[in-house]
Amino acid sequence: PFTIDGTTTSKAKAIRDGRETGVVESTLEYNLATMRPITLNSESAPSYTYKGAAVLVDGLTGDDNYRSGRYIGFYGKDFDATIDLQEEREISSVSVGTYLVPGDYIFGLTGLEVYGSSDGKNFKKIASKSIPTLEKGSKNNVLARPEINFDKAQTRYVRIVGKCTPVLPKWHPGAGSQTFLFKDEVAVK
Repeated sequence: PFTIDGTTTSKAKAIRDGRETGVVESTLEYNLATMRPITLNSESAPSYTYKGAAVLVDGLTGDDNYRSGRYIGFYGKDFDATIDLQEEREISSVSVGTYLVPGDYIFGLTGLEVYGSSDGKNFKKIASKSIPTLEKGSKNNVLARPEINFDKAQTRYVRIVGKCTPVLPKWHPGAGSQTFLFKDEVAVK
C-alpha cells in the first residue's frame, strides 16, 4: 500500500517465467473530486458507459481512444453529475475533459454550469460559461479541457452540467443528427 496526495506517476511491468512485458505508465492527478462519490444525473449511452461514473473521478485523464474505457459517452444528452466532496470545501474552479472527434459525431460542450449545495438537495448556481461550437475544419482526436473559474465558494456537493452540442451543424455531413459527448476526468479545485 502507498498513499497518493498529489500528482503521482506509477510504472509497472509483469515478469513471469523469465519473460517481461513492456513498462506501463499511468499518472494520477489528484484534485478535490478525486476518488469521491459521484452520481450521474443524466443517462450515459449504454455502449459507452464502461465502468460508470467512477471513471470521471479516478484521477486518470483520458487517452487517445474514446473506446478505451477512460471516457463515458452521452448521446444527445447533456452531461450532468453531482460529486460529494464529503465535507464542506472551498472551491474556485471546475474543469471537465472532453474528447473531440467531429468525424465520428463526437462534439464538445457549448456551455458549462456549476452548482453548489450543503445538503445535496438544494443547489445554488455558482457559475456558468458559454463555449463556442466546433467549427468546420476542427481536428479529430483532440482532448479539450474546458475550465470555469469563479469566486471562492464553500460547498460540499458540486453539481456540474455540461451542455452538449444539440445537433450536428449545417457544415457537417450528418447535419441535424444528435451528437455524442465523451467525458473523462472532472477536476474541482
